[in-house]
Amino acid sequence: MPTGGVSDLIVGIAATVALAMVWGVFTRLRRHGKDHLLQLMSGRNGSYRVMRVVATVGCVILGFLVIRGFWMFVVSSPYPADVFLFVIFDVPLAAVAVLLGWLALRGHNPRTRAAVSFGCVTGLWFAIAAFVILFFGPLILMERGVIPDSGQGPLGAFLYAPAAFAVGTLGGVLYRTLRSRED
Repeated sequence: MPTGGVSDLIVGIAATVALAMVWGVFTRLRRHGKDHLLQLMSGRNGSYRVMRVVATVGCVILGFLVIRGFWMFVVSSPYPADVFLFVIFDVPLAAVAVLLGWLALRGHNPRTRAAVSFGCVTGLWFAIAAFVILFFGPLILMERGVIPDSGQGPLGAFLYAPAAFAVGTLGGVLYRTLRSRED
């Protein structure tokens, strides 16, 4: 990655925002005490502020990584095959960034929190299933002689499991959101 220019400026801004947030948490701790921060984190006052702030920070960081990946793999890369790398690595990050952004905006709503937690569990199951099938499937098929030994057998598990997580998460959130609107 080239140094200087817009990349360093964005990294500097992100680091400044992160330091300001850490400073704000410590200031709040010093001013109001540990019990106040624990009450905010648990959502007892109904706002879920800390969860929403963490979701916002995660959304910004992942959004930056997706934009950087888009720039590196799609815009400035001389190799057309690098678009595949963007799809494999950065599209799942984009899905999680969108999910975190939605949680940051609507985290006070219990239906949103339920949809996000259901979606994350669904995405985890999709990722585990994809990893197991894509890791052990080629090994078993190569052992039985069904497919030739290419030396790259289980590599697909590491490439497609994050995409399966993104698809499962978004599918779970969509399912739970549509299901809760019917009730």
